[in-house]
Amino acid sequence: MTQQTYAEDYEQRGSYFARHWRGDISLGRSYWINGAVIGLVFLLFFYGAVAGLALGVQDRSAQVFGLVVLIIAQVGLFIWQAVGIWRSASKHVGRGGKKVWAILAKIAICLGVVAGLRTVANNISVTSNLASNSNYYLLPNVQR
Repeated sequence: MTQQTYAEDYEQRGSYFARHWRGDISLGRSYWINGAVIGLVFLLFFYGAVAGLALGVQDRSAQVFGLVVLIIAQVGLFIWQAVGIWRSASKHVGRGGKKVWAILAKIAICLGVVAGLRTVANNISVTSNLASNSNYYLLPNVQR
């Protein structure tokens, strides 16, 4: 029977979200589950919610509010994913993992941040246009 060190005990504490944030979850799980799978699920939810706002909500201020809430959630998720994967990659070699995977994960995070910033900027632009232009709709080809 071995006694755990404080660091090992600390890595097992907290919620799953906190452990990911600290980089205490394996790089594979952080990258593929918390990055790819959760990202894909959120993306499907995001576009489904946008379609719901476009088709089911007539009040423009409610549409704008809904989009702002979605964008805030999107930014929060991007930050949580990127920080957790980056920190996990930083700890990967110390856990016995290969350095190449840690480097590739960090490169992917850098590319993902650039793409994420572009996506968020586009979503903010759409929201701004919707808020300021009475002729702008989430679905431009739909006549109201």
